[in-house]
Amino acid sequence: MGSAWLRLGTSTGLGERLETVVAELAAKGVQVELVSTSTRARLDRVRGGQLDAAFVRGLEESAGLEFIPVWQDALLIALPAAWPPVPDPADAVTLSVLRDLPLRITSRRNNPPLVDLVMSACAAEGFEPVLGPRSDSLQDTHAAIGAGTPSWTVIYESHAQLLREGRVVFRRPRPRLALTTSLAVPAGTTISGELAVLLDACRKASDHFE
Repeated sequence: MGSAWLRLGTSTGLGERLETVVAELAAKGVQVELVSTSTRARLDRVRGGQLDAAFVRGLEESAGLEFIPVWQDALLIALPAAWPPVPDPADAVTLSVLRDLPLRITSRRNNPPLVDLVMSACAAEGFEPVLGPRSDSLQDTHAAIGAGTPSWTVIYESHAQLLREGRVVFRRPRPRLALTTSLAVPAGTTISGELAVLLDACRKASDHFE
């Protein structure tokens, strides 16, 4: 399998999980072409045969595709390090204490599963978050949280592990928030060859972060 290739669509925030998957593929002689684009574009390219598989979150079905769950992507709360109510790093943050802070989150059209999860969790805690300014990049959002008017956002834990804490700290939410990440493949696909190697790599990435 020394010359095997795999075309894989990626999602934002995969962090160390993606690094683990790519390393496992390389160890098995599978070279990977990573393609980062919108969820819709990823799914269209899998349907059209331009991608062999794609990571997606929070989806269970789409015409012409099958979804294979590979892991749960836990979310962390990103907060200003100087914000007084931030607890000990070992403690979780109850969402209700954030009711007076603006939430910086992408628009729903960009990521419906993520936005719906966060908004529903806040509603269950008895409040609707005030939406703060949006940014096209996580880097800009974190800069604004760390240095500007106190606000908050969510970040995938696997991505947060690649970032150092400075003016922004990462805390587990209470209740726990997570989205299922799946591999989208063409309907009727036989899982063999490079795809079988990919699924094995995903299992190892899942075990590493559980």
